[in-house]
Amino acid sequence: MTLGAAVSLVSTLEKSVLHPGVRPICQATKLLDRDPIVRRMAEQDLLVMGRAAKPSLDQIRATARPKLREAIDRI
Repeated sequence: MTLGAAVSLVSTLEKSVLHPGVRPICQATKLLDRDPIVRRMAEQDLLVMGRAAKPSLDQIRATARPKLREAIDRI
């Protein structure tokens, strides 16, 4: 914000940095789903997200059961 004389508003500038794409929701927990299509879709979503999914995967992996840890490690 730029203020002028008598504290009047002269101009404003707004800047946002948004990155389009898939967001991790529960894909990691779906890696062990009974349905192979659901498992494949979860894996594909995580691969599309790439490095952006890593913090979420690390957080879920920290408290996951061994089978889910193995599935996350495969990704």
